[in-house]
Amino acid sequence: MTDTRRAPSLDAKALDIELQKLTLERTKVRWTAISVMIPLLAAIGTVAFGIWSTRQQEQSSFQLEVAKSVMTASSPSEAIFRRDMLSRTFADRLPPKFLPKIDLTGIADKGPENADAKAHFVELVASRGMSPLETAKLWHSVFKEPWSDDPDAMVIIEKASENPPVSPDQPRPAK
Repeated sequence: MTDTRRAPSLDAKALDIELQKLTLERTKVRWTAISVMIPLLAAIGTVAFGIWSTRQQEQSSFQLEVAKSVMTASSPSEAIFRRDMLSRTFADRLPPKFLPKIDLTGIADKGPENADAKAHFVELVASRGMSPLETAKLWHSVFKEPWSDDPDAMVIIEKASENPPVSPDQPRPAK
């Protein structure tokens, strides 16, 4: 009888050992899965950070170029024009307060607004042989400056038109 009692007890022990082996195998599978997932998650995180970092760098570079464009304007009014144009054009790519509105009341414009355009205009008109009066009238129609519509200024310019120009090499006529 002792043999029949031992058999179930051995079977129970064998079953217990098999359950322990199964539990150990499950633990190994979990740790293997974790050991595979950690590097995978690290790789995904690295790629995500790289994408985010590149986007931030692109955005910063774009904002720097916009700021350079505004800051290299030849006059405050041109800078304001550039600021307004760039703010409207790239409203979705610039933060709302990136280019704040500035009140220029009392701040003198240090140079003519369109100095390059006006200098080119003078060179172009001079090369065409226009009289000073014709030049002044054309100037007024293009730039609408108050002095070019002043009747006294037009009289002076008309008198200058009557006298032929004197080159720097020639002596001036006696009065």
